[in-house]
Amino acid sequence: MLPNFLGIGVQRSATTWLYECLREHPEIFLPEQKELHFFNRNFDKGLDWYKAFFQGVKGEKAIGEITPDYLHNYEALKRIAMIIPKAKLIISLRNPVDRAYSAYKLLSTRVYKDISFDEAFWQKDYIRKVGFYYNHLRRLYELFPEDQILVILYDDILSSPKKILTNMFVFLDVNPNFSPKALTKKYNKILFPNVQNLLVSIGLGGILSFIKNSKCGDLIKKLFFYLENLRTIKHDKKDFTRYIEVYREDILNLQNLIQRDLSSWLKSS
Repeated sequence: MLPNFLGIGVQRSATTWLYECLREHPEIFLPEQKELHFFNRNFDKGLDWYKAFFQGVKGEKAIGEITPDYLHNYEALKRIAMIIPKAKLIISLRNPVDRAYSAYKLLSTRVYKDISFDEAFWQKDYIRKVGFYYNHLRRLYELFPEDQILVILYDDILSSPKKILTNMFVFLDVNPNFSPKALTKKYNKILFPNVQNLLVSIGLGGILSFIKNSKCGDLIKKLFFYLENLRTIKHDKKDFTRYIEVYREDILNLQNLIQRDLSSWLKSS
């Protein structure tokens, strides 16, 4: 059993919200572990390793997984095209400067604890290069037909989450009228990914789900969401202009590719 859809990008663009909403749908199967990283980091483990994550499928129409790092990894995209060429692909995109800062915040206590956002932006490839969405999508469209690709915007998730979810359900050919409990919730990295993956790998995924769905879990989510927003980026107009100019040409090309007005991305908030 292999998936027939993938969420492939990008990090810090509400992909956890997408995962939680999709996995509630009775016609959709997603593994308990959100990010499998098979096509980029774990490909050498083989297809049998990957297929094992989908052994729990019980007749669901849409079978998928979400690993947001696939989009900016061309080797991963080529592997997906080779192994599951008919897979439907979902991509969520966010203002590239906001995405870069959010990624920096997530990693600032571990990976970037000794450098500022400005230093990370100019010196670290991951922080900056993920945001060249047109470049990534251009390569994706060379590998997959347009009707297998759904691009959504983080801005639309914030303003019209129900509409976005309905569009995704239609895209996946499942009941579009289903309304998940996770629809109005906000998600962040509550337990560090390694902790979540460890609990799942040793058979304690049920405990993780219990914590997430308990009152205690809700309190943890609220606390972390509050702390996350205490550290939102302060858009100094001069600094923001320096950062966004790096992406200007890519954004203009992107809006032509996906037929969306992205002029708001070029302005300081």
